[in-house]
Amino acid sequence: MMQRREHVLEESVIALKGGTCEAVAVSTTSAVSSAILSGRVVIYSSVECFFRQGSGTPVALSTGVDQILPASTMLRVVDIESGNKLAFKTASGTGTVYIAPAA
Repeated sequence: MMQRREHVLEESVIALKGGTCEAVAVSTTSAVSSAILSGRVVIYSSVECFFRQGSGTPVALSTGVDQILPASTMLRVVDIESGNKLAFKTASGTGTVYIAPAA
C-alpha cells in the first residue's frame, strides 16, 4: 500500500521595526522605487504588473519583456544589485506595490 505524502508550504516574513518599507503607486506609466541597498526584498502588489531592476531611473515595460508580478502575491526578490531601483508598470489600471527589506 502506498503512503500519501502531503506537501507543506511554509512562508515567512521578518517583523520589521517600522519605517523601512516603501509603497509605490503603480499605473500604466512606469514608477520607480527608491534605491535598494539590501540586495533582497519582499514585494506585494495590489495589482498585476511588470517589473525590472536597474540603475539610474529604470523603465518597466508592459509588453511582456519584463518580469510579471502577480496581484495579491508576496514574493521574495533576490540578487538586486546594491543601489539599483525597481521599476513597475501595469498593463491597465492602478494599484500599489509594497516593498520591504528581506533577510
